[in-house]
Amino acid sequence: MLIIIDMQKEFSASEQALPSVIKEIKKARRNKEPVVIVQYEGDGTTMYRVTRELKGYKYLVVTKSTDDGGGDIIKALSAVSNNLNSSNTYNLSRVKSIKVCGVNTSACVIKTVKTLSYLRIPIKVLSSACNNDISDSTHTPRQHHLSSLRRMKTWKNVEVV
Repeated sequence: MLIIIDMQKEFSASEQALPSVIKEIKKARRNKEPVVIVQYEGDGTTMYRVTRELKGYKYLVVTKSTDDGGGDIIKALSAVSNNLNSSNTYNLSRVKSIKVCGVNTSACVIKTVKTLSYLRIPIKVLSSACNNDISDSTHTPRQHHLSSLRRMKTWKNVEVV
């Protein structure tokens, strides 16, 4: 399963991550993997170039209202699992691994991955398809990005590639 987080035009970091995210979408389509798009409520829809790559391919859209979209993803997948037969590719019990990409690494990506890690399903954070534009007075966006990736590497069942 490929989970794409907050690739919305309102987030400037999404532009830089876009080429790598599109590559991951193409791989997922080729491998017939389920795709979940996560959108931050009130910040517009997912970039057209992302949804264009998914045209004609079934995908699930999850809307969240906080940085952590993990609970919303689990709830949406559980609802799909309960409403459809067990052979459905979005059935949570059939998900063998999760790949995560998108923005912002130091906020939505890290918080969502942390919640999803409680499922005990192997998770790969696709670092080349993630980006960050959050900074503060002591750290650049790049420093926050790298720090978040290092932190996720220490969690069980999470691999940063």
